[in-house]
Amino acid sequence: MNLKAYGAGAALAAFSLVSSPALAASYLYTYTGNDLTDVTSACCGKPDTPFTTSDFIRFQFRSPDLLGPDLVDAGFAAPITSWSLSLGPLSYSSADGVLYSINFSTNAASQIIAYQFTTQTDVVAPNLIPAEYPPTPYEEEVFSFDFPALGEVEDGVYIPSIFQDSAYAANVDDAGTWTITAVPEPATWAIMLVGLGGLGAVMRGRGRERLIAA
Repeated sequence: MNLKAYGAGAALAAFSLVSSPALAASYLYTYTGNDLTDVTSACCGKPDTPFTTSDFIRFQFRSPDLLGPDLVDAGFAAPITSWSLSLGPLSYSSADGVLYSINFSTNAASQIIAYQFTTQTDVVAPNLIPAEYPPTPYEEEVFSFDFPALGEVEDGVYIPSIFQDSAYAANVDDAGTWTITAVPEPATWAIMLVGLGGLGAVMRGRGRERLIAA
């Protein structure tokens, strides 16, 4: 077999392997919400939360499995190896929080058409406390849901105070988007590098052939 043809074949094979979902070690699910539409508090309507209308929820989690088709508000049964969430000044992950629930509905093509997730952790939120009181841990709940059948689309955060005033911020009627990305195994990265090297060698050989022909 011609060595150049072999190199090109190896490179193409490497790229086809890299692009194969079967070789993914896990899948990264990412939810990106839209800017908050409501920044207020549960009591008295005072804007005393640390959030602004340019903040948005970003939620990610990893799992070795993909969502199946035609799910209807189904709990995610596959293992979740890690997750992280941020909203304005709040940022935490599976290392210091709890993922209470995550549910999905999908269409026949396994695309997400409805979802719900809720996380919770204890945070110290001095910006939410009157100056005369010391910082206090809060049990804070960050949530997102899009249930078209219920006519509800919202994501936001709720942090109950030690008094009646509570932090609340949300985006209402403007659902965010989900993306799912395959994360290759380390061995797959090695295959990709071999493929890149093979393609590079083939391109260099063709370049020399053009120069000789000229």
